[in-house]
Amino acid sequence: MRLWNAVACASVLCGLMVLSGCSWTADTPTAVTQETSTRTEIDKTGTSVTMPSHPKRVVILNTANIDMYLAVEGTIVGRMDAASLTGELQEKVKDIPSVGNTYNPDVEKIISLHPDLVIGMNIANHIKLREALTSANIPLYINDLDSFEDVNRSLQLFGELTNHPDISKVQIEKINTVFSDYQGKIKDKPHPKTLLLLGTPGNLNVSTDHSFSGKLLDTLGADNIGKYMKSEAPYVPLSLEFIQEQNPERIIFVVMYPDPSIKESFIKEMQSNPAWQHVQAVETGQIHYVPGGLFALNPGTRITQTLELMYKALYE
Repeated sequence: MRLWNAVACASVLCGLMVLSGCSWTADTPTAVTQETSTRTEIDKTGTSVTMPSHPKRVVILNTANIDMYLAVEGTIVGRMDAASLTGELQEKVKDIPSVGNTYNPDVEKIISLHPDLVIGMNIANHIKLREALTSANIPLYINDLDSFEDVNRSLQLFGELTNHPDISKVQIEKINTVFSDYQGKIKDKPHPKTLLLLGTPGNLNVSTDHSFSGKLLDTLGADNIGKYMKSEAPYVPLSLEFIQEQNPERIIFVVMYPDPSIKESFIKEMQSNPAWQHVQAVETGQIHYVPGGLFALNPGTRITQTLELMYKALYE
């Protein structure tokens, strides 16, 4: 009888375990856990940044990074003010909370959105966010946006973060195709001495080969006279004496604001200042005006438009 009772009890216990979903192999977990995998990247500042492999709540602090992240079908929960975004990007992010101006982000607003990754660019007001964000266990990745190559590298990284590597591959191939086309076009072209100016009349700066636009000039075969100023800075104040010495064949003026009076003021300055009169580009009318949104900083996927405008300014 005792043996029968023991067998019966064991049978009941096994039945209860089956009904409750238990198993004798209790060391095998059955619950689905949230993904906690991470990856580590070295950012522009040389900082080792550990971030989620596929972050879900991303805040981005500048236009180019937003452009590229959305281009690979990523989603963001916070962004900078829309004033500096293009019309198409403004529409895409209109319902996403702002965390302040690109050059003055509000760290409290950023933290309040509970991001698992913040992406910024290499400026002091983004870098200084690191201490507060680190205290809140939020990784900050400062992305390098200094060159054409940085666009493709960023698209690849963002494609991996969003788990859309196939989409980033397509975007990269599109850009490389356009770039290759222009490389073919300039193969037998001369290398025009070119001055690239940025700013407003009375406050003009020369783009060196350490700036995004200066590097792009070299990529398209131009002889960027800014590199002869031998400065490590991306932009240096204009020196008319230097311009006269170099005597550029082309001048590309980056118009920072969509205000016709800026262009008009620059034309008047060249016409009234004798120092400009004998510069070859002025004598031949080879002065070209391009938008700041495509030239002042890396424009992200819109770099194809930048290549088109720069090629026309240099060779047409």
